[in-house]
This record gives sequence, structure tokens and C-alpha cells, in this order.
Amino acid sequence: MPLTEPYDDNLPQEESVGAARHAGEDAPEPKQGLPEPEPTLPESEPILPESVRQRIVALTAAVLPVLPGDEVPVPLRRVAKFAPNRRARLGAPMIAAQLTADRLFRQRITARLLADSGDLGTSVVAGTAPAAADPVEVAALAYL
Repeated sequence: MPLTEPYDDNLPQEESVGAARHAGEDAPEPKQGLPEPEPTLPESEPILPESVRQRIVALTAAVLPVLPGDEVPVPLRRVAKFAPNRRARLGAPMIAAQLTADRLFRQRITARLLADSGDLGTSVVAGTAPAAADPVEVAALAYL
């Protein structure tokens, strides 16, 4: 008994050349001389100064235990249980990676931090910053 594969509806259908063209129509000519558009790359992460990166990690580490368990990504659940002084230091690579990769997690952290930062958070959202504000803090909140 011969083995055959089942028909897959998700495969593209091949049409015969005669069925694709109506009688009397010319075949479309391929475009020549026009380069194909380059695929757009996803938005890359900005390169941050070390002090700003450390502040972002510290702010995120402070918020981790406050978030509900189901809102913390699986790789960070163990980090969230660390003591506060060890959380940012030992979990920094994982925290930074999750902030870059997981947009929903980043939004949750941002919402919590902006709410906790009061007037500074409000002014960063508005696109301004008080003159007396710490530039590292402003940059960290603006990044998030």
C-alpha cells in the first residue's frame, strides 16, 4: 500500500499559467531596474551609559518583589526572591535582558516606576525635566 501525505490547506496553491491569465491579456513584465526594498530591521536598543544602565537595573530590581508573581517573567522569579542588595547586583544581566526582550514586562515596570516617582515621572512623560533633577534618574525613566 503506497503511503501518501495528507492534503495541507496551508500550503500555497500553484495555479496553472493559463488559469492565471485571462484570454487576450499579456503576462505582466517583471520590473527591471528597480531595486527591491530592504527589509526594515526591528528598532534597536539605544546604547546607554553605564550609570544609566545600572540605575535602570536598580529601579527594576526594586519593583520586582512588588509585582504579582504572574507578571514577573519566569527567568526573573528567582531573582525577585533575592535580598534587595543582591537582587540588582546578581540579577543585573537577566533583568537587562528581560527589559530588552519582553515589552509587556517593560511596560509593567515603567507604569509602576512612573507612578512611584511622582512629579519627576509626570514631567518625564510630558517630555520635560526639572532643572534640579538627577540626569541619570531622568535618563533611566525616559528609557523605560
